[in-house]
Amino acid sequence: METLTQPTDGTVFPPRRPPRQPAPEVLDAIREYMALQRIRAEEPPPELASRLESGRAPSFRDTLLSMIRSRGLIDSRVCAAAGVDRRHFSKIRNSSGYHPTKATALSFAFALRLGPRDAARLLRTAGYALSDSSDFDLICSYFLERGEWDANAVNDALYAYGQPLICGAME
Repeated sequence: METLTQPTDGTVFPPRRPPRQPAPEVLDAIREYMALQRIRAEEPPPELASRLESGRAPSFRDTLLSMIRSRGLIDSRVCAAAGVDRRHFSKIRNSSGYHPTKATALSFAFALRLGPRDAARLLRTAGYALSDSSDFDLICSYFLERGEWDANAVNDALYAYGQPLICGAME
């Protein structure tokens, strides 16, 4: 019986056992199953490609730029109001796959003075939603529903409740 080095308190470790080897027929069944899984994974359903092409909504970047244009706003002013610097905005503008944080998306919603419906649409394009089970989301919803778009007021409320801040300008 092999034992490990004994600790000073007198406890004895159990002996090491060699790893158990599964029976050969079990190993063969596992290998066969894994091979089948790889084949299925390499062949996505044929209708998936058409769904990806026809079902894709506009990206966050496209939606944001469209909202800025439709309101007749200037990019630099929206960025300043959202607390986003030129380099960050350039990254958004030049990358169709850009994925913002939820705070950044909400900062743009407040900078654009969006109502709850348009803010939800902008957030959805970034893969987010406002939830009734999150204090951060409830605070942001409160201000959006009342049409109060001052990022400083939103950040003050978020700070008072111990929540992370949005990126909004702190002038």
